[in-house]
Amino acid sequence: MRTKETIAAEIAEQARILAESVQAGNEAQRRLGLLLAELNVRGEPTARAIIHIAAAAFSLPADTLLSKSRKEWVFLARACAMEMMRESGWTQERIGLAFVSDDKPGGLDHSTVKHAVKTLKDRMAQDESLRNRVTRAIDTMNRGGKPE
Repeated sequence: MRTKETIAAEIAEQARILAESVQAGNEAQRRLGLLLAELNVRGEPTARAIIHIAAAAFSLPADTLLSKSRKEWVFLARACAMEMMRESGWTQERIGLAFVSDDKPGGLDHSTVKHAVKTLKDRMAQDESLRNRVTRAIDTMNRGGKPE
């Protein structure tokens, strides 16, 4: 039986593959979903899994979402992950803690999460392409990482 650490390492590898190749995305996404199902039997996606799905939706490495980067595309991907966590019933405080990194040892403040999600929603209201991208990422999360 594989350990959570082994499964988490496999998830990270599959997310990297997914982000590198859009054409191979469906197979990598399917494998990511299978690993997600093994890691979290309660059906609630983990922070790591959500971050990987959001990063893949924006064709970024998952580590980028944990960085201090304020580039628009990174901000939107990070906000997408936050929205996905919010859709899963997470509190703003819990969402902020999911973004702990070497650069941000305390994670993100709840007000940062609130601002990011509001900004994302405002942008989605005006940008159909962004709205579709975020909706697909949420749908992927709700299917446990499995492609359509």
